Amino acid sequence: ISPFCEKQGDRLRPLDAVRLQRHFQARDCYDVIGLYSLGTDSMGRWAAVDIDRYDETVTTDQTRAFALEVFQLLRRLGFHPLLTDSDGKGGYHLRVFFREPVEGEKLFRFARWMTKDWRQFGFAKRPESFPKQPAIGPGKFGNWLRLFGRHHKRDHYPSGFDGREWLADMPLIEHILKL
Repeated sequence: ISPFCEKQGDRLRPLDAVRLQRHFQARDCYDVIGLYSLGTDSMGRWAAVDIDRYDETVTTDQTRAFALEVFQLLRRLGFHPLLTDSDGKGGYHLRVFFREPVEGEKLFRFARWMTKDWRQFGFAKRPESFPKQPAIGPGKFGNWLRLFGRHHKRDHYPSGFDGREWLADMPLIEHILKL
């Protein structure tokens, strides 16, 4: 369950087909599922950038250009990032996955590095990166990022970029599964 819901309940419930279906048909925040950036051992298997239009000073062209620039940089370095639009109004999620767990400190620095050029694209503030901290306290989890799927506040399903074109529906799902 999204940590943004007022009454969170048990956020660590097991994942099953019913919960996945509810997530992909999300109607409110209780349907949304996501992943924590760090486990209780301060290790993680992904880093991400959440590029949003928090105000009207940033255009959809700016967010898209920044997302594509970081995506291409990661590709040139040999990564296979996942770039999806996140909300249908100019937001993007850019994720990098790792085969093995990585120390939180390294993931944190890597995620911050991905956003290093934010000023050059006209952003008033640095886009969010995950994990948001290098380590967490015992028994806690790192920050949470929503999985791709229907947006819980608007009727929007994401598209994703494969390096050549923007994909949607089954082609996007097939691309994600390949990653």
